[in-house]
Amino acid sequence: MIITGHAEGILMHRTLRSALRAGSELDAHGINWELLIHIDSPTPEMQAYITANQDFLVSFPLYRNSFKDLSASRNFMVGKAKGTIITFLDADDIVSESWLLAGVTKLQKLSKPAVLHTEWLINFGEQNLAWRKYDSRSKAEDALIMVWANRWDSVVMAPRRVFEDFPYAPNTDGFGSEDWHFGSQTLAAGIPHYVVPGTALFARRKDVSEMSIQQADRRTVHYTDLLDIDYFKHIDPAVIAGFQSRRPATTSASLRHKARSVSVRAAKKLAAAASAHPTLRGHADRARRRFAAGRQSAGAARFPAWLLDEWRALHAIDRQIFPDQQLLATIPFYISEMYELGIAYRNLVQYVSKQPDYIFVIPHLVAGGADLVVLNYVRALQKLHPDWHILVITTDNTPSPWADRLPEGVDYMPWGKVCVDSGIWQDLHLQLFARLIVQLRCKRLHIIQSALGFAFAAAYTRLLRANDYTVYACAFCEDIDDEGRFIGHIHSGLPAAYPALDAICTDNAAVADQLAWEYGLERDKFVVHYQPAEINQIIQPKSGHSEPLRILWASRVSTQKRPDLLKRIAQKLNPVDFAIDAYGSLHNDFTAEYFDGISALTYQGSFSGLQSIDLSDYDVFLYTSANDGVPNVLLGIAAAGLPIVASAAGGVGEFIKNNRTGLLIEPIDDIDAYVQALHLLKNDPGLAHELAVNAQQLLQTQHGPDVLEKQFRRLVS
Repeated sequence: MIITGHAEGILMHRTLRSALRAGSELDAHGINWELLIHIDSPTPEMQAYITANQDFLVSFPLYRNSFKDLSASRNFMVGKAKGTIITFLDADDIVSESWLLAGVTKLQKLSKPAVLHTEWLINFGEQNLAWRKYDSRSKAEDALIMVWANRWDSVVMAPRRVFEDFPYAPNTDGFGSEDWHFGSQTLAAGIPHYVVPGTALFARRKDVSEMSIQQADRRTVHYTDLLDIDYFKHIDPAVIAGFQSRRPATTSASLRHKARSVSVRAAKKLAAAASAHPTLRGHADRARRRFAAGRQSAGAARFPAWLLDEWRALHAIDRQIFPDQQLLATIPFYISEMYELGIAYRNLVQYVSKQPDYIFVIPHLVAGGADLVVLNYVRALQKLHPDWHILVITTDNTPSPWADRLPEGVDYMPWGKVCVDSGIWQDLHLQLFARLIVQLRCKRLHIIQSALGFAFAAAYTRLLRANDYTVYACAFCEDIDDEGRFIGHIHSGLPAAYPALDAICTDNAAVADQLAWEYGLERDKFVVHYQPAEINQIIQPKSGHSEPLRILWASRVSTQKRPDLLKRIAQKLNPVDFAIDAYGSLHNDFTAEYFDGISALTYQGSFSGLQSIDLSDYDVFLYTSANDGVPNVLLGIAAAGLPIVASAAGGVGEFIKNNRTGLLIEPIDDIDAYVQALHLLKNDPGLAHELAVNAQQLLQTQHGPDVLEKQFRRLVS
């Protein structure tokens, strides 16, 4: 029996007393046993206890190290123990008298190695909790459950060779939950786990424990064979159907207990109110006595008699342990036999044809600039590394109509839809995502606009940095909400994820300068990747124009795109000389009626890409966005041969060079400057033609089909 300690101090004395009590049962049956103690990096409190109790502790081999890791402590002590059977106990746990003898007896009767657990765990101290544990099931059932949580606690008993063959994985570099990993690996190897009937562990819950530290550090479980992707893909659907047809009995019991707890609180309030009234006081007293008697009976009925007897007996060792009637009636039950996360995990891995070499984490694939960037990167990566396998994960629960644009051979996983369809709570998405990334064993991640992706990078920075993951993100531009607040992933996601990132890819240098100034980010960490223009042909610019001058505005009708500027510009134009057609889907609170009553402006409704508009009908393109990268729409317009008048927003100026490739308006809300620019192009067709030709030349050099591939090669070679 190995007791591991660190900061428990005098609490270890009670643990030792309970261990000796259990050991006396072995003595009575002539079974040899030893008790060893390992102290890892003792705190002053622990050292003070050891010093004060040297005469007592001299009876036990006591080892000290500075591992600062419970896994290392346990593995070290396996090498020091002499027994053929080993069990561990933390230095603030209390074990039932029956544990050692019943466990040894069970192991001796088995024909093959197994891992044993106490039947019950009772948490006391800072939090009261009851946990009834169960035997392992089939490998598939165990695997589905172990995605959610460890089915057992840290106190285990097994033949020595099990611990030698399956040493505890280190709780370092962003990994943790060594007991969870040990259980998973042994189950994957076909080693069953059994509970020992009539045994219990009483574990002290503290404000700060190893478990709470690991949770706060966002540690996740090491790769385990039990959650192997290929294995999960082939789990028999009948196993899942069996789970779904019968929820664990503990679930319904827990729900009944919750309802009963509410009833208890309500009855107390009613009794208190009744007692204040002289006439009702007598009735209230009688009702209270009947209610208390019923509660005592119901509370005791939740636990077997042997457990209640042991619970009371251990009061002699630790005065905090006692099954009073209120506790028995109200203590919550912990449920570990939950399968929902496992089913979601199985549904997700169906979309993985083989282990990926590169993973893109994005919100969706819809018609949009950022989504086009995703497709550009995927295509460039396929050209650079045709032997690599690519996985694209969409984390939002929204349709992705552009998913069919992904090149052949690229895996597409609709994470958001699968999780919602599987009924997974939002607060579990991050845990499941971390589990998936570790199991995929892919060390290259590229986050583009995904809130979940940024949250993962921020929460698991230690895991990513310490385990040689390469993580890229993209930054394009900020957006503006209805109240005028600047929003977007460059504010809500990227700064928190920044420590985990190796590089930040962007389609414009302006956002890199902005973020370096606003957040103090390293400018050298940004890599500008000008995106290739998605065009079928370059159309020769016109040498003249229509009468009136036909102007196209095509964008989202949203706060960011400043349709208010468009409206004010149109109000200053003579409809005899100018005619503006506005295309765009309506967002925020904008309606089609917003553009009514302006003679020079006609709202034409939404559009599906520039290809859905006959661009030959127009002479000039007008762009009024407040924030942007290098907009793809401007690249498409340049290819169509239209001269451009655009706001100097974000990275727009990296393509629209004023008086060279277009007319750039700064400040962006200078209405008169837009009007003057449009008059200039109307009155000087030669200038309009020259600007359009120059824009096409820059388009081919800065946004040619091979530009991104050449730029990306420096990052991923």
